[in-house]
Amino acid sequence: MMLTALLVFGKESLEEKEASVKALAAVSQGVLDNVADIKNLVDLDFNRVIYLGADGFFGLAHEAQLKILELTAGQVATMYESPVGFRHGPKSLINEETVVLIFGSTKPYTKLYDLDLVREVAGDQIARKVVYFTDKAEALEN
Repeated sequence: MMLTALLVFGKESLEEKEASVKALAAVSQGVLDNVADIKNLVDLDFNRVIYLGADGFFGLAHEAQLKILELTAGQVATMYESPVGFRHGPKSLINEETVVLIFGSTKPYTKLYDLDLVREVAGDQIARKVVYFTDKAEALEN
């Protein structure tokens, strides 16, 4: 319904709308192509979820955190933060039952910071799982 409303009432040209629909289809196909990975993540035994995102992804991190809190009726502790804000203090919330999800920035400088934080949190070997969402494959080896 949302897509229909955007297509019918949006002020973009037909070509722009077509490009948006194709991009949405590609993203959707990416989700379908990764169902096994998503299932493995959902099946993890965890009781804390931390979402991190900078810039536009900060709002996404906030919304994702609220959704998990709502869907688990508070049984899973959640938080959201920017990668910069997380590193100094809130990082101590990570334990062996924590899943950390980082929405990676597309801005080159911010992405460097995101990747450094991913390496740091994964390198600590405390979190149950660290997931880095990005628009392309990244080499995360130290």
